[in-house]
Order: sequence, then C-alpha cells, then structure tokens
Amino acid sequence: MEKKTNSPFLVSIDPGVYSCAVAIWKAPSGPLGTREAVLYGAGLSVPSYASQTPLEVLSFIESLGASLAPVIIETPVKYATRRSTHRDVERMLVVVRALRAAYPPSSWFEVSPFGWKGNTPKGIQAARIISALSKDEHDAVTWPKKSLRHNVIDAIGIGLWHTGRLGRGSV
Repeated sequence: MEKKTNSPFLVSIDPGVYSCAVAIWKAPSGPLGTREAVLYGAGLSVPSYASQTPLEVLSFIESLGASLAPVIIETPVKYATRRSTHRDVERMLVVVRALRAAYPPSSWFEVSPFGWKGNTPKGIQAARIISALSKDEHDAVTWPKKSLRHNVIDAIGIGLWHTGRLGRGSV
C-alpha cells in the first residue's frame, strides 16, 4: 500500500467520536513513500465538544507543520452482526467525512481496520507496533493516559503499515 507523494510528511489517523489519534511521519530526505519514513510525532487530539473533533484534528496536524501532507485514515466498517455499535460507527464516519472535505482526493487514503491489521488480536498487534518503533520514535510520541493509548498505537500502526514498515497483521 506504499504510495509516493511530493510531501516530506504523511499523516496517519485513527478516528474517534470524541478524540482522534494522529501520527505524523517524515522522510529523512526527499519525498515520503518508502520504508525510510520515521515517526515525527504522535498524540491524541481531544476537543471540548464532539462536533469540534475534525477542526481540532486539523489544528493538531497544522501545529506539527504537516497541514498539506497526505492522509491515511482508518475508516470504520459497519458489520451486520454488530448492530449495537452502529451508532458509534456512524458518528465516526461523520468525523471521517468532515476531515475528508479538507483534503484533495489525491492526498486522501482510507483503509478498513481489517485492511491494515487483519484479524490479529489487539494486544499482539499493539506489541508489534511498539516494537517496530526506534527509541527516538517512541520518545517522539505524546502518550495519553493508559485507557486512550490504544488509539495512538493504532494511528502509529496505520502509518507503519502504509509506509511498508509493518505488514498487514504485522506479517
């Protein structure tokens, strides 16, 4: 799923209704799009109101200097057997659509959860993502409280997968 761009940055997002995790990637030299990409910074964007989530995410991306960078975002999927979660999925899709409106189609890439991580159990996938980071990359992350950490780990995992540093399901 590696895509070449003219920007030295890439933004990977794990969307949420009340917060979105964002990871910013930077190529050491030249255009981003190869395994040489390194994690530049990551954290959790938490707005005061859910309706402000897309604006808060865009502001967070801009604060790290990557406002014109291409975006890879996890797009939630409605599964027929899990109807109880459809309300949350619909709310997340509203956030994804609002963010998509701020980017040209050529700079916007979507992937389903299964598309980038397969059916690997969360704990195993999280450990693989963390172990794929260098010490400097790990130190570049603003880690939220433990209950929200999985969101940042997923945003990092999406970026690792997109740049080819992590196979689907970490294969």
